Amino acid sequence: MKRMTVILVLLTFGLLLAAPAFAVDIEAIRAAIRASGAQWTAGETSISHLSPEEMAELANLPLESPDVEGEYYMDYPGPKKADVPRHLDWSDTDNGSYVTPIKDQHPCGSCATFSTVGLVESWIKLLNDNTFIEPDLAEQIVWSCAGGLMPPASFFHTLGWLKKSGTADEACYPYQQAQCNDSSLGRMPCEDRCADWDSRAFKIRSYRFYMWPKPDAYIQELQKGPIVAGFMVFEDFQAYTGGVYEHTSGRMLGGHAIQIVGYDLDEEYWICKNSWGPNWGESGYFRAKFASGFLGFGYQGASIDVDYDFLCGNDQAPQIAALALVDDSLAEDGDLEISFTFTDADANLAGGELFYAVDGGEPERFSDPLRSLTGTASKEAADFRLAGPFVPGEHTLTVMVADVCGVLSNELTAAFTVAGEVPGDDDDDDDSVDDDDATDDDATDDDDQASGDDDDDDSGGCGK
Repeated sequence: MKRMTVILVLLTFGLLLAAPAFAVDIEAIRAAIRASGAQWTAGETSISHLSPEEMAELANLPLESPDVEGEYYMDYPGPKKADVPRHLDWSDTDNGSYVTPIKDQHPCGSCATFSTVGLVESWIKLLNDNTFIEPDLAEQIVWSCAGGLMPPASFFHTLGWLKKSGTADEACYPYQQAQCNDSSLGRMPCEDRCADWDSRAFKIRSYRFYMWPKPDAYIQELQKGPIVAGFMVFEDFQAYTGGVYEHTSGRMLGGHAIQIVGYDLDEEYWICKNSWGPNWGESGYFRAKFASGFLGFGYQGASIDVDYDFLCGNDQAPQIAALALVDDSLAEDGDLEISFTFTDADANLAGGELFYAVDGGEPERFSDPLRSLTGTASKEAADFRLAGPFVPGEHTLTVMVADVCGVLSNELTAAFTVAGEVPGDDDDDDDSVDDDDATDDDATDDDDQASGDDDDDDSGGCGK
């Protein structure tokens, strides 16, 4: 295995050195697609202008066998599920997407970092069974801190770090998009992360590493959730705009790491989340044939083992305070503008949920995740507009939040009024009319009794 690895590495470097320094020829790629009968399309993309040398920096996943704790696998080691669905896509389920939004690694060779951190984000959504939340974890912590002196180019570097140390929320160390070559062998210093990053970190329990697996191994893993995998990038892939990719032309440029979020058994393709921005491919995603390219697609990959208690078991409840209404007297069709401050020791509110209720009714969830509630405390009050209209009258508003682990905060209340005719006013008027009618009827009955008249006798007398 090691001898084969050395040969493959030498082959890769030979191809890279022989590559000309110009962007891809899109028309030539389209001709090769037509000639091969492949079912995908090519065009200008966010990376189609990059030279092979630039692509080699972007796609730098190594070929070598992993130096991991324990063994690595070629087949799924556990009991296999026989009746798997023919089509599975964790980004498009009946409940919504269990995959977080597409990100952009930019010119950095941080694909292994983005794919593995994205995997943890997906599992936060899965373990909460909540497709609405949008956890956003810091790739920069892993990219700057894992791997020792060299950047963490491989899965076993990034997964090893996530197991040992984890990573915190994005606000702890925002991704430095244009700083790949400024310091520390292409990385910003690890020390620039926030001081309390370790108390804000999500960790994984363990991981299972695959090398040269059969497709069935990944299909079995995908029954539980997304995984990460690597494949060899060729020049034609730079111009991918849609369809089911398979290599048709061009030189090999390097290895690249992505998330596999699903598959289709009938057409034999993987559904993959990339990290080249939402304007590349199929809105940041792509599909690829099982056996596409040199070594086959997904020549190495990994799944993670984690549960809710391990991820969120020590999560502390966030706290909110200083609830204020911009205007506590609304027009009949007005929206309710509110603000409040927060504290959150775990910094897990970003991507969480806002709930509100009126007069103790069923809580409603605010329309968007709480992306602006970053860090451990608000620097200023956060503003939200609760869409109306609300029922006319006097009301009590109750507000609470939940972090990405689903832990609820305290509740805050405030009073507000809504202009307009209050429901029930007409009913009161009708009741008055009914009372008058009842009074008149009672008076008539009293008169009948006083005169000794009997309605039944009168009716009978009329009939005689």
